[in-house]
Amino acid sequence: GLAALRGRGVPAAVVLGEPAYYGRFGFSAGAAARIRSPFSGPALQALELALGGLGSGVGEARYHAAFFVG
Repeated sequence: GLAALRGRGVPAAVVLGEPAYYGRFGFSAGAAARIRSPFSGPALQALELALGGLGSGVGEARYHAAFFVG
């Protein structure tokens, strides 16, 4: 989970999902505002796991090809 990511020094996490669900864990669309992604809208959310983890620049969310099957 998120604790394991923090323990490994991962600076931030990005999800694509229901805002009401992921918001309970601190994810927000506002935190993902500077992340480039093939997806957009309120379902694209991010959570900073370390201070400054989302940085001040633009980041990019990359998805495995299997994500686009169907």
